[in-house]
Amino acid sequence: MVGRNFPVSERILQILETEYILDRDYVNEKGRHVYLSIVYYPDNKIGFHNPESCNTGEGAKIVKKDVLPIGKNDENLKVNRLILERTQGNKVILYFFVSGII
Repeated sequence: MVGRNFPVSERILQILETEYILDRDYVNEKGRHVYLSIVYYPDNKIGFHNPESCNTGEGAKIVKKDVLPIGKNDENLKVNRLILERTQGNKVILYFFVSGII
């Protein structure tokens, strides 16, 4: 799988109110994409912008929303899953929030 940085627009930086954003686009040999986005806030003064608000604001429709365990046995991480219907094709988003020291 090959990855590359995905540029973050000035508009997105202003909306999210942080400069600490890592966006990557990974493509496998079959041409399927996985987008990774990590947004970090150095303090808790800013509210989180969840993917539901951002994507529905861009015209996507939520088809399904649930929680998935990812990992092995007792080490599962529970992530939120959104399946979105968009004019450019369906999109699956997995996300979770972490607060405090990891």
